[in-house]
Amino acid sequence: GVAASPAFVGGSLAPARVNAAYREKVEAVASPAPVAYSVRAGDSLPPGLVLDPATGELRGTPRVAGPYAFTITASNGSATTASRGYKIVVAP
Repeated sequence: GVAASPAFVGGSLAPARVNAAYREKVEAVASPAPVAYSVRAGDSLPPGLVLDPATGELRGTPRVAGPYAFTITASNGSATTASRGYKIVVAP
């Protein structure tokens, strides 16, 4: 098939709570797969959360309340990547 750049699918991320386990997933589709996920340089996830570069899963236990905005980039080795802004609100 023809190579296709990654494209994000799915909606926004669920809110989180301090000291409560969190697990959400961002997803991008591409051809060829697989897709690698990364947080854009200069951006940061809420403290306590990590992004799994292979699955796009955001997981962990948030430690600090507040709104967090960040951009996740998806790449499958093609010439172009896809980026999408996300926001997680961490409640106290």
